[in-house]
Amino acid sequence: MLYWVHVFAAQKNFFYEADMAKWQKGQSGNPGGRKKGFGDLRELARTHTNDAVATLVTIMNDRTAPHGARVSAAESLLDRGWGRPVVQITAEV
Repeated sequence: MLYWVHVFAAQKNFFYEADMAKWQKGQSGNPGGRKKGFGDLRELARTHTNDAVATLVTIMNDRTAPHGARVSAAESLLDRGWGRPVVQITAEV
């Protein structure tokens, strides 16, 4: 299986490098930028923020809910309220 993954990855890199040759150095592959169509969806999702937080609180406080669901709800609330914890990586060079 590992051999197949290696061959597949090599083929993907070959095609990726061929695609990269289309643009001149310093030229953007997407000069128009990201399409603006997702703004409406983002705003629609944000209108449900209060309900989503209330649902997470309900799941977190439900003693009959599966343990994994309660932990996941608590983590989601903490991440949104306090931000995700900083991961410190120590490397020797």
